[in-house]
Formats: sequence, structure tokens, C-alpha cells
Amino acid sequence: MKTVWKVCDTTLNFLLAMCGVAITIICLSQIFARFVINSSIPWADEACRFLFVITVSLGAGVCVRDRSLIAVDLIPEKLKGKVKFYYSLVLNILLMCMAYVLLVYGYRFAQMNMKQLSSSMQIPMGIVYLVLSLSGLLIIIYTLRNIVFDFKERAKKGKNI
Repeated sequence: MKTVWKVCDTTLNFLLAMCGVAITIICLSQIFARFVINSSIPWADEACRFLFVITVSLGAGVCVRDRSLIAVDLIPEKLKGKVKFYYSLVLNILLMCMAYVLLVYGYRFAQMNMKQLSSSMQIPMGIVYLVLSLSGLLIIIYTLRNIVFDFKERAKKGKNI
């Protein structure tokens, strides 16, 4: 199972890195074309915008995986033992509920916009919006993984749940 997770994690990290590289190359190409050739690339702005949306959406799953979402940790620092465990569990369940909404309504939104084409690249906007559902799915999967890990860690310490 660890191999499957490692492959998933590595693939996601690679996709995010490739999106970042693509954004950089496209932006630099656009700058070069505008200021050196005096002509712009018509699809560059739109491609960068779509790649940025993809990067942020997939990055949300990575932040959940690595437990690095922005949070105020004033309350968890004060908690100890069972209370801290259950507090974390409730937060993870709420996060999964939010991700479920993102998954379901992101998919519906993508379906509604499959016939609308983007202005420059002429791709269906629903494809771009589908990344919202993918983000929700990644958040749910990684949150479940974190919950299972927390239960295993608690069991290793020999504490009752």
C-alpha cells in the first residue's frame, strides 16, 4: 500500500512541478514575443490562467496530504491527549464535508459548461472546471489517509480511542 501512495504522491508532485514549469515557459515566451518580436501569443494569457487554476486546485490536495493548510493553531496548541485527537478528527470530517461539496458541485458546474468554449484556446470550459472535482476528490482521499494515520498512531501509543 505504501508503494501505491508513493506513486500517487510522486505523480501529483510531478504534475504540479510541470504546471509550474509550463506557466514559467509560457509567460517568458509571451514576454519575449511582446518585447522582442512585437507580436503576442494569443493563447498565452488564457493558458497561464488555466494552468494556475489547475496548480492551485491540485496544490490544495497536496497541502491536505502534508497537513500544511493555513490554519490558526492557537486552539490545538492548548489541547492535549484525547481532546486534541477528537478536535483533529472533527476538523478532518468538516474538511471532508467541504471537499464533498467541491466534488459534487464542481462536477455539476463542469457538466453545465462543457458546451462553452474558451475564447483563445477553444477548449470546453467544463474541462477546466473539472479540476475542482478532482481537487475535492484528492482532499477527501488525503484526509481519509490522515485520519487512518492518526488512528494508527494513537493505537501505537496504546491509548484508548
